[in-house]
Amino acid sequence: ERSREYNPLDAQHLKLMNKMNQKLPIETRRPKEPQGNSYIKWYGNEVRFDQLKKEHIRHMMEQGKVPISSLADQLRKGLDLQMRKATKVVEASRRIPTELGVPLVLDINSALLMKSDVSGKMEVRPRIPSEDRSEQDVQIVKFDINSNQSAVLQIVGKMSVDCRVAQSGVA
Repeated sequence: ERSREYNPLDAQHLKLMNKMNQKLPIETRRPKEPQGNSYIKWYGNEVRFDQLKKEHIRHMMEQGKVPISSLADQLRKGLDLQMRKATKVVEASRRIPTELGVPLVLDINSALLMKSDVSGKMEVRPRIPSEDRSEQDVQIVKFDINSNQSAVLQIVGKMSVDCRVAQSGVA
């Protein structure tokens, strides 16, 4: 077993680090209360955003269960989602030389617009069981989901002749 020998460079390095820590005190930021966020995205659009409150987090940590009473009320009332997404499907251009010396230009562009409307409700009878009603059996579970999707595709093609001074073509 070798003992570590005294190294003056290590002592200098330690002094320098202590001096830097005194001039730049670094503290770790810790929130005073537990907090959290959750979100759901669909087609790049934010569908739902929720903040977890400290009461919910404490309840989950203490009980080991997720409080579902507010979620059950929200499902009973119904949820409505509307999403729209626009995207460019194709954007292409091609230049073809001709015998006349003026290039033939072919362009194609297309855009796609999608729309989705979804609404839904859920009903459970008797209401979603809890610890005080654990002996009750669920008799009815009813889902009502309505969905409507639509899409529009636009394609534009263009053929033109580029004479550098004048341009002509058909779209």
